[in-house]
Amino acid sequence: MPTLPACRLALRLLLAVATLAAAPAGASPELIEQGDRARSAGQFAEAARHYEAALQSFRASAGERAPDTLAAQSRMVLVLGELGRNAEQLTLAEEVLKLHVEVHGPRHTDTITAMNNLALAHSNLGHHAEAMAIDSKVLKLGTEILGEVTLRWRGGVRGARRRGRS
Repeated sequence: MPTLPACRLALRLLLAVATLAAAPAGASPELIEQGDRARSAGQFAEAARHYEAALQSFRASAGERAPDTLAAQSRMVLVLGELGRNAEQLTLAEEVLKLHVEVHGPRHTDTITAMNNLALAHSNLGHHAEAMAIDSKVLKLGTEILGEVTLRWRGGVRGARRRGRS
């Protein structure tokens, strides 16, 4: 059985590939890009400021349920965890998942990403049983939707097994 970190890494890789083409392109994509650059550089407070500004812009121009707004919220969930604002991260992760289910349905890759982010938020708060239960659902859905071949190709769960990491 693969370890939880190996499963999370495999899922993050799968979901990153699936969502790259869906990057926000609305009112303030440059704010998202600036936030992404700051986050990549480990400047999480700066990233949060950019994502929050993008959220305000997207909400004003496209609404709460627009894809750009949801994408910015998903990034904000991650940066809240990186800032150690774990209670806020959990609250936002729950809201974002609910919106993704309403907008895209339960089997969309963005919804699965939101589920993964919720598991991460639970884990950050020490709710490991909840995180593992959500991770199991994410792995099952990810495999059903993206296929076992994709997991193998990305070096995911099966790749980790082949390399002796589980």
